[in-house]
Amino acid sequence: APVRNRWKCPHCPHVQHNRRGPDLRRHIATHTKQQWVCCGVPLIDAKALGVPFVDGVLANGLEATVWVFEGTVMVGGCRTTFSRRDAFGRHLKREKGRCWGDMGALYQPGNRGDSDLHSTSS
Repeated sequence: APVRNRWKCPHCPHVQHNRRGPDLRRHIATHTKQQWVCCGVPLIDAKALGVPFVDGVLANGLEATVWVFEGTVMVGGCRTTFSRRDAFGRHLKREKGRCWGDMGALYQPGNRGDSDLHSTSS
């Protein structure tokens, strides 16, 4: 039987050379858990949150799709998924004026406490 490297990701060639278990678990989660979604903001809150949305079009001329995310009508997101909150935050900063969102919102699966992202079981 081949020797298994306990520091190699089971999903890609990545090897965790610093041998830190939390770093490897965080890396593996990027393959398996989408916890944050660039889903925009609730349509009912869009104006108060500064989303320049009028009649289906953003002020910058981009079309804004209104859609339902987990039971809430949303506007202003590109629907990209992220396994890490900090990556979602960087996306919102990089796409400012194109994507709107709330990193701390309870409609984000990663903020609800039903996540097994930090589980140590295998």
